[in-house]
Amino acid sequence: MHHFAASVLLPQQLVNSLAQKTLVLVMDGSPVGHGCRTLMLSVLYKKRALPLAWLVSQGNRGHFSEEDHITLIEQVKEIIPENAHVMSLGDGEFDGINLQAVMDSYDWKYVCRTAKDTIITQNSAPFTLQELKIQPGGRITLLSVAITQKQYGPVQAIA
Repeated sequence: MHHFAASVLLPQQLVNSLAQKTLVLVMDGSPVGHGCRTLMLSVLYKKRALPLAWLVSQGNRGHFSEEDHITLIEQVKEIIPENAHVMSLGDGEFDGINLQAVMDSYDWKYVCRTAKDTIITQNSAPFTLQELKIQPGGRITLLSVAITQKQYGPVQAIA
């Protein structure tokens, strides 16, 4: 599989200006062109997603790897001002614990969906979000839990 990385699209002055407030980053993968797909990391600004960096890969199906997600985050980290507050939003594809560890190391906040069968450990007791049997309109917040069999955390989980 061939990957083609693009350089950062937004000028540094614009990124610095946007960083005066919390930078909200979103990562998304989608098909592009003829038989290719892209993984893009954008900053939200006035209800628009401004592309910061992306990877393009041959093939129009499947998810990108967690290593690809980390590559984009590392690429964008280079242009984020050191004291900026960053919030990353991601779909279920972006819930890898290695990606979370990288964002934690940058002191970035993040929110991502995860599968209902993801293992959660609280007070040494493992369970899945599905086992909580949340009814429509219900919500449970789990503070300081670990996720996956590798027990990454502490994180906060909301079902």
